[in-house]
Amino acid sequence: MLDTLAGSWLTIVLRGAAAILFGLVALVTPQLTLDRLTTLFAAYAVADGVLALLVAARTRRRDPLVGRLSLTTGIAGAGLGALALVWPGLTLLALLLLIAARALVDGIASLTGAVHLRRDAADARLLGAAGFASVVFGLALVVFPAAGVLGLLWWIVLFAIGIGGLLVALGVRLRRPDGGERGIAVAA
Repeated sequence: MLDTLAGSWLTIVLRGAAAILFGLVALVTPQLTLDRLTTLFAAYAVADGVLALLVAARTRRRDPLVGRLSLTTGIAGAGLGALALVWPGLTLLALLLLIAARALVDGIASLTGAVHLRRDAADARLLGAAGFASVVFGLALVVFPAAGVLGLLWWIVLFAIGIGGLLVALGVRLRRPDGGERGIAVAA
């Protein structure tokens, strides 16, 4: 799986950078109305979904599991983003539940990938941490939906920046210092 992901290290870094950018924009503009927050989230979700679909297209033949997980994440992200663009007047609860669903799907996919990666402990921990954070975030939104717009904004900002940082770290680890893809040593 790692050799498959190593070929997509830049796409993983770009997914992380998009999440961080979304989080920082939301952080420095807390006066955003719900419609604008929805549009900003939609743009991020579409970009993240498209990047995940690129990983799926690139990896589907070399590692079908990675391809399927990336495809699932990509469809969920791009689909949610497109829905939010078409219906920007979503109520807070609907937006919250859609974001929670997206986080849960992404988290479960990442945790599944981490279990598959367990022989390379450092990378599995990063992917597992991202998956665990996504699942906890999604569950928190479902359990505490009345947190309010400001609470939602802070959760989204923390989630986006945290997940983005973990994805950037994973992508950078998958890239060799000489500019090529990381070589994978498999213990016998």
